[in-house]
Amino acid sequence: MSQKVRDIAFGEDVLKGKNSDLLEVNEGHAAVVRVVNHENAKQKPLDEVKDQIRTALLAQKARELVAQKGEATLKALQAKQAWAALAETSAGAETAVQKTGLIGRGDAKAAPEVLAKAFALPQPAAGKSSWGGVALGNGDYALFAVKAVKVGDSKVDASASDIYAQSVAMRELAAMMKAWREAATVETHPENL
Repeated sequence: MSQKVRDIAFGEDVLKGKNSDLLEVNEGHAAVVRVVNHENAKQKPLDEVKDQIRTALLAQKARELVAQKGEATLKALQAKQAWAALAETSAGAETAVQKTGLIGRGDAKAAPEVLAKAFALPQPAAGKSSWGGVALGNGDYALFAVKAVKVGDSKVDASASDIYAQSVAMRELAAMMKAWREAATVETHPENL
């Protein structure tokens, strides 16, 4: 429901049983709002919501524990510089590690949170890895290692250079036209239009 419809539906006249004025919702679509039944907001009884509260609190605590375990495992991985540290921290087996290979900033092989954190890590030293961890939106904790960084290709082909030059020229032209319009005094003759 759009904010416009919501405002009308909870307006004083509509809540008293009157129809709203004609309201254009979208182009070519209009509506009239009438409230048949309205209940004021009220706090639900605890018995009705206690299961939802319990579930939410358990999920929150589980996310906190997963994050703590993830951070502790990350410290062990950083110290050992090997996935073998997973077994030592009871976080799993080295064989469970998903090896994605080289990934790009917009790659779908990893979650966006992982990509953001991975590309923020420092470049690893020769023979070492940069280790990272991040809590995911679903409550999981992802651990990852950046073993190498491949510098992107900075060459620009002729067509990309032309497109950029056209874009700059269009912006310059638009700025110049705007300045002319602001500086000009325009006199219109409606009888000639």
